[in-house]
Amino acid sequence: MKSKLHLILLLVGSAMAGSAMATESYDAIFTAHFAKDEPGANVLVMKNNEVIYQQAFGKADLGLDVDMGNNMLFPIGSISKQFTAVAILKLVEQEKINLDNAVSHYLPDFPDLSHTITIRHLLTHTSGLENYIARQEWRQHWRNDFSLKDMRQHYVHYPLKFAPGQQFDYSNSGYLLLAEIIEAVSGMSYADFVGKYLFEPASMPNSVQLDNFTVYKNMPRGYIPHGTGNRLADFVSMTHMVGPGSLASTVQDLSNWNKALFNGAIINESLLREALSSYQLNNNELSDYGFGWELKSIRGKSSYEHGGYMYGYFSAMLTVPDENILVVILTNSRKLDPRELAVKAAATAMKLPFPKADYIETSTDIAEQWVGVYRDENNIERTIGLLDNSLYIRRGNGQRWPLKLSRAGYLHYEQGLSYLALSDDGKTLELHQREGVSSRSVKLSSDVKPIVTQKLNQEHLSLIAGTYQLAESFNLTVFAEDGRIFIQGTGQNAGEVLAYSPLHLFAPHDNAEFVFAKDEHGGVSHLKLIQGGQEYLAPKINL
Repeated sequence: MKSKLHLILLLVGSAMAGSAMATESYDAIFTAHFAKDEPGANVLVMKNNEVIYQQAFGKADLGLDVDMGNNMLFPIGSISKQFTAVAILKLVEQEKINLDNAVSHYLPDFPDLSHTITIRHLLTHTSGLENYIARQEWRQHWRNDFSLKDMRQHYVHYPLKFAPGQQFDYSNSGYLLLAEIIEAVSGMSYADFVGKYLFEPASMPNSVQLDNFTVYKNMPRGYIPHGTGNRLADFVSMTHMVGPGSLASTVQDLSNWNKALFNGAIINESLLREALSSYQLNNNELSDYGFGWELKSIRGKSSYEHGGYMYGYFSAMLTVPDENILVVILTNSRKLDPRELAVKAAATAMKLPFPKADYIETSTDIAEQWVGVYRDENNIERTIGLLDNSLYIRRGNGQRWPLKLSRAGYLHYEQGLSYLALSDDGKTLELHQREGVSSRSVKLSSDVKPIVTQKLNQEHLSLIAGTYQLAESFNLTVFAEDGRIFIQGTGQNAGEVLAYSPLHLFAPHDNAEFVFAKDEHGGVSHLKLIQGGQEYLAPKINL
């Protein structure tokens, strides 16, 4: 098959050899996502231990109109996991822990479960423990303080999801347990141990274990998108995050950490190598996750990466050891997951940048060439369709991802690295991701009905606005801003929805529909949520 994208791949391979490929500068990569009057970010790109790009974007505080400064202090969320993992390895180095011992060896009062869980299982997310953060029940308690031992109640009474070592399943619960083990074995608090054995030798003077009471200097406020603007992030007790996500740091401190770690100043080389090796599952498959790091690659070079989310903050950190490249992005909003921006920046630092997405308007005749149902070699179906006048792609019945046409003739995922190419005969679709072609799909049909939405007037908006009780402790709130409609679940982001009709809404990027029912007086009595083949009734509770 002769694909248009084959040309792009050739250009990428010789991008810095005099080709005319359009590429983005670092400023262009980031300014497209961080507006001056919105929550922002600290960005650091280093190569060979030298800063090649550092910038602050956006606002640190919207209410006070404070600009973001360089090297501010951000909660780093799950990037904390590599610190927890290395703290465990420090105890291994001190001959106080064996990774293949059971949890109960260090916590004798840990309850008997259906299978034995080892320290290695916890580190590699292969324990089978339920992820407490993913359960709605936990949200009833997230504002209350708990000891690490008391936090067990949020995950140990659920059955194991599988036998330990059988599969990879990301679980914050395992890292809570690791923090508890660190305290039990060392006789120190998690914060004190990390501070003494990790922060100090790595020269990280600004990094801290967060608590609920300290006012931290130079920490931006965290925000969550809400309607057409932003709201302050929810309060969550930091006692729930010790181990999986309770640390805060700066881009400079994290660069010091990365340098110290790979120079052998924290743990010995053999232990670090083990931390950065894929875990072998019971069926001998590799999980592509080490101890607190995702094991990936960028342009054929191994990379060690992790993202982090803490309420109101998103972060990304990656290193490409063979190229001695480090990228750190710390943001104070949940609006954008910066992990793919970090990959983009790393590829640019490697002088193998991704092609610039030079967007143009999609004409009707071009859109018709792309619209259709495609099936790849793994029997996965993807649908490209029109939502009003914009193209989207959908895998199976999953999320609809907006697509934008580039001047070079490819469809780009709006906020990612992935892009699509269509063969000259229009019958084969190529999906390109961070390492090139990830799938090829054959067009089965061009018959995809376009989705046409309605603009609701104020009478319609007033009719459906309100709060609907979906479960005892979970409501859906429907509201409008600037003529746009949003639905927010308890403790969740407010997502924009569109209207098939005044009483039939849908989430454009999710497989969810909302059908409103009128009562005998002409008002709305309840809504019906249709999702995943199931229907749920939610009565209106603020009549």
